[in-house]
Amino acid sequence: MDIIKQLGEVALGSRLKRLSDRFAKDATAFYRLSNLDFEPRWFPTFFALTQSDTPLSIMGIAEQTGLTHPAIVQFVKEMEAKGLVITEKSGKDARKRMVSLSEQSRAMLPRLQMVWAAVSEELLRIIRLQKNNLLFAIEEMEEILGRENYVQNLSINLKNRQLHMVEIIDYRPEYQAEFKAINVEWIEKYFRVEPADLEHLDKAKELLEEGGYIFLAKYEGEIVGTAALKKMSDEEFELIKMGVRPKVQGKQIGKKLALHAIEKAREAGAKRVTLESNTILTPAIELYKNVGFRKTDMHASPFERCNIQMVMDL
Repeated sequence: MDIIKQLGEVALGSRLKRLSDRFAKDATAFYRLSNLDFEPRWFPTFFALTQSDTPLSIMGIAEQTGLTHPAIVQFVKEMEAKGLVITEKSGKDARKRMVSLSEQSRAMLPRLQMVWAAVSEELLRIIRLQKNNLLFAIEEMEEILGRENYVQNLSINLKNRQLHMVEIIDYRPEYQAEFKAINVEWIEKYFRVEPADLEHLDKAKELLEEGGYIFLAKYEGEIVGTAALKKMSDEEFELIKMGVRPKVQGKQIGKKLALHAIEKAREAGAKRVTLESNTILTPAIELYKNVGFRKTDMHASPFERCNIQMVMDL
């Protein structure tokens, strides 16, 4: 069983690494067969030096080859130990090392060039046997990755998947303990529990009877988050009691709760949703902004900790 092949695109990096290792192994064998003490991993750095009439800096080689600075440092160190390159301090900047080929390298260069020509010819023959040109495919992939942020896209994809893993359910009396505990936990971490908090947390029934809503988030079968809508008028709801257990923060649970609450307010015919918070809760403020809330002028609040009020027009 070929697990890497079976995994398909998710193991693309591993598959390319395996192919690269195969090329490197065969190239090493060919260098040895040609009586050349040379490693395939040195080739891009070495070749860059052959194309320059003057010494190159480590950074210059990295820029030309697209390899990392630490990798070039390691390759130069290995080649210097073999007597293939010479390094010296730059006259303009003593911290910068300049690299050039040694006389030993220049003497063996014609033999190396013959090996490279043979390798190039053989790989070209193999590529021509393919239905899809490997070099063209690699160039296309590099071009796409060059104009897109691969890691950022992965992060967005993961967050979307995490959103789908969160289940939002309506409040029931048996969830009262979780509703209160989750909110008390985050409030006590940053502030103190105020009478207005208990007015909401201990009187969930009244909040619902007055036209409000309470939601809970389930993640992997556990209640891990809460949010509520307090009805202020036929046109306005206030988003209150947003809280997520610390152990699952960063898994899009707060966002799923906020989006669900906003949609519920819209379905109820509201024209806007408001909220109160504190600016030390930076992740929460960013979440509110990301889902559409904006800062608004302050008015009287029942909470001492409130120093920012936000609104979303529906």
